[in-house]
Amino acid sequence: MDEVNAGGNIFLDIPYTSMEFLGLNASDGADIMLQGKLSADASFEGGLILTRSRICNLQGVLIPIYLRNTTSVDVYRNTEVGQILVDTSAVLYRARIINNGTIGTVNLVGIAQLRTANAYSNPKIYIENHGTLTNPILLPGDSVP
Repeated sequence: MDEVNAGGNIFLDIPYTSMEFLGLNASDGADIMLQGKLSADASFEGGLILTRSRICNLQGVLIPIYLRNTTSVDVYRNTEVGQILVDTSAVLYRARIINNGTIGTVNLVGIAQLRTANAYSNPKIYIENHGTLTNPILLPGDSVP
């Protein structure tokens, strides 16, 4: 199979392991085509791994990946991601992004703090870039390096 076509949203819940999308590096098309959105709620230890993949809408435009809760995303070589954003319904307090491919935008402005006694006091953001970021990384206004 050369590509996957989904007629709606994909919500990935990857609690204790990792999930890999292994594509064919379809530079003229997409490995995964969605009409809706892709949301990932993935383990910080494992996470979502994108290898030689393009995830696009039906017009071939790269779609965003929305992060929910504690999420880890690895973008491997020969992989293109349009945007990595915070899902508006998420309580994201830790995000880990490792980029060896191409990412258009990383926008974590919407990251929220958990306000419970057992939670981390501040959001934790880890971004490692060995690939290409075509736009600046957007972080919450109170971020400290």
